Amino acid sequence: MAKLTLTQVSKAFGHTLAVDSVTLEAEEGEFLALLGPSGCGKTTLLRLIAGFELPDSGVIRMGEVLYAQSGYGLPPEERNLGMVFQSYALWPHLSVFENVAYGLRVRKIRGTALHAQVREALERVGLGELHNRRPDQLSGGQRQRVALARCLALRPNLVLLDEPLANLDIHLRESMQTELRRIQRESGATFLFVTHDQSEAMSLADRIAVMDQGKIQQAAKPEELYAKPATEMVASFIGKGSILNGIFLEYLSETTGMVLLWGKTVKVRTPPGLKPGPCRLCLRSRNLALLNGSAPEGFSGRVRWVSYRGEGFLLGVSPEGEEAGTTELRLEVESAPPSPGQRVFFQLKDGWVIPRTP
Repeated sequence: MAKLTLTQVSKAFGHTLAVDSVTLEAEEGEFLALLGPSGCGKTTLLRLIAGFELPDSGVIRMGEVLYAQSGYGLPPEERNLGMVFQSYALWPHLSVFENVAYGLRVRKIRGTALHAQVREALERVGLGELHNRRPDQLSGGQRQRVALARCLALRPNLVLLDEPLANLDIHLRESMQTELRRIQRESGATFLFVTHDQSEAMSLADRIAVMDQGKIQQAAKPEELYAKPATEMVASFIGKGSILNGIFLEYLSETTGMVLLWGKTVKVRTPPGLKPGPCRLCLRSRNLALLNGSAPEGFSGRVRWVSYRGEGFLLGVSPEGEEAGTTELRLEVESAPPSPGQRVFFQLKDGWVIPRTP
């Protein structure tokens, strides 16, 4: 096994730049998610890695093996990778065993070795007893496992998954997330997982690369993406953060500083290299707390809407003052939420100043 490396990879279709100078690494044995809205370029990037498309520029390597560069591409069948599609792509007339064996037969693996690799892959995905069934005799989750087993039977260094859980209902999707993580750890293969579902990516991946308009906005661990988004796109896409205008005043330490927000000073987390002046502040729902009454350090606002979320309520609040009517904050409360239209007071417990882009 080896590290997957993409260096300044670009791909255009006509006048549309689908992938724009992407540099990215996936460590050996890592579960890396490509996350972004529809049309951001993540599936095109996956196809470039798989060998279904050639880059216009840049280099793709797996360890020391050159996968692709401008004008050259190693054939997909020589890249020692597997791919799991959203549609499963199973042969309906073949048994589970034969579907999983198909890729091995193409590689001219026969006899005892073929049976051993198929059995091993089916046991890994929990389908050892269903080897004689056809795809139409299986549930959606079982068919997805067959597709994954077919991939794992090839013992690939790299497994590419293109929205593989999108066709499953929510309960089955959650159970398959647990199974995918287990299978990835047991196999030791590098998994590259494409999705537009941030909760899916956050629960599965070691790291997430967030894409938008063909570019990697930020690649980091899930908790870092949530707590320290590098761009406004990441801040709003991950966790639906509220983006506000403020004025950075000064550092209090290496990681915290003072910001002027709606006429009051607040303490927030800060990246390095900030200079006094206008800034953009990211607030999550958990960064805000309702007050029982007004307080000198608090802010006031009007409740726009209330949504029940099982373990509590989520409020949409418009702050009163200079940004009234243009900004909506989200606050979490456990019980007895205020009603829409009611005036409330809240305080800022935390926040993050988004780094300034060049």
